[in-house]
Amino acid sequence: MKFIIASHVTYFGNGNENYGLSHELQKYLKKKRYEVLFIKHCLYGEYPSVVSNTLLRNCRKGDKKSLIIRTFNELIFDVSSSIKFKKSTKTNARTVYIGVDPINSIAGFILKVGKVIDKNIYYTADYADNRFNNSLVNFVYHFMDKLALYGADEVWCVSHRIMKKRKSQGVSSRKIKFLPNSPFASDLPKATESRNKNLIIVSSLTKSLSLEPILKVVRILSVRHKDIKLLIVGTGPQEGESKKLVDKMILKGKVLFLGQKKHDEVLNLMAKSFLGIALYTNEHNFNFYGDSMKVREYVACGLPVIINNIPSTADDIKKNKAGLVINRIDEKEMIAFIEKCLNDRDYYNYLSKNAKKMGIEFDKDKMLDQII
Repeated sequence: MKFIIASHVTYFGNGNENYGLSHELQKYLKKKRYEVLFIKHCLYGEYPSVVSNTLLRNCRKGDKKSLIIRTFNELIFDVSSSIKFKKSTKTNARTVYIGVDPINSIAGFILKVGKVIDKNIYYTADYADNRFNNSLVNFVYHFMDKLALYGADEVWCVSHRIMKKRKSQGVSSRKIKFLPNSPFASDLPKATESRNKNLIIVSSLTKSLSLEPILKVVRILSVRHKDIKLLIVGTGPQEGESKKLVDKMILKGKVLFLGQKKHDEVLNLMAKSFLGIALYTNEHNFNFYGDSMKVREYVACGLPVIINNIPSTADDIKKNKAGLVINRIDEKEMIAFIEKCLNDRDYYNYLSKNAKKMGIEFDKDKMLDQII
């Protein structure tokens, strides 16, 4: 088989790509020695769309001016690049197209009708009932989503909430596959018994991160536990405001901003830390259906998690007893949980064991082996 992946990616301020589910998919397919074409569109349009593989390299200039024009251009780019890829390869192996999000999947539908590909997969990385504030744009989004569902041979979903939504939309259970944002077990650092007392947050510093209550928790805990620290891995538009807040709360030295790190470096930091934190705001309404990659990586590294009940991943944390799931952000509840983890080693080990078990259950290699 040959594979085409068409996806949107996000970028850090320095122009480096943010590692995501499409990169993991490409990594798996290359490891299995399949021929892969990876089409990448910049989510916000500031960087060019890029097509790259050993046989074909091309790009389209970035365009932030018009969402409609950019969407149409990306659709054309997906189709034309896939046709070129098909013509450039000498083998007659079946071609599988994986479109991440509606517009890329619609391109797959067009390619399937044109008999350029043999199978069209719609990979639903996220979903929202009200994705856009503009009702007309929101209508177009849902129309495209329904068209992508209609044209897909399979519908891959990152969360159980999206799976449930798809079934309610009339999608056959036979077409629906579960593929969360979990890591490869083979990528994880070796287990270590000597964990520090660091709390860790891996996140883009945007308004979707609820940071202030976490800082209040650290301020109180640091009085009784001198060696506790909060590590923040990531950058973003709210970094300056976040640092001002840390200074205002007199937490310099207790809260460390580590900036952007390579993916393997992030996993190493997780493996040595004590607890992973993922508190979301309702800034992005697609978070309800979303699956948190960082939380999947926390638990795979053996970290119990503190998470609020906004993303779908919280359901799995609660089911597997791998941490604390809170319905509302409550500093006293978080402090009590962290104190218990610090003071009761048996309780902490119980949570850590459950977290690792959850990570093994959703090992990306194992899940893709079953699906592919």
